[in-house]
Amino acid sequence: QVTGKDLVYPEPQYPAPIVMHPENYDWRRIPGAQGVEQKILGVFSDCQFPCVIYRLAPGTSYGLHGRCVLLVLSGRGAVADNIYRKFTALYLDTGEAARFKADLASEIVLLGLPDVEAMAQPLATAAAE
Repeated sequence: QVTGKDLVYPEPQYPAPIVMHPENYDWRRIPGAQGVEQKILGVFSDCQFPCVIYRLAPGTSYGLHGRCVLLVLSGRGAVADNIYRKFTALYLDTGEAARFKADLASEIVLLGLPDVEAMAQPLATAAAE
């Protein structure tokens, strides 16, 4: 009871863990982003958490934004003034962005996070309509 309220867990939205096989997904070009491809592995729950892998060709620059965790699966380059390499991780909060510039071909996974402020807002009920 850190907040003074009992912790209430929502009912599960999936009957079991979701197992994905990224190697079975196709790479898709991103319109207007030369040298950048993506595998959209899914968008989950009513909070719409995205799970996407991006592939950047050497010399490519691409910006990612929104509340998420990013993990570099392979490659090397720079993000802002910092070098990234395999297993570099970044956390972006709402309104933040990161621009990756790939020196080597790079794969980066984006795991979206919920908008906590929006979740704290009470939902309208049918009686209120």
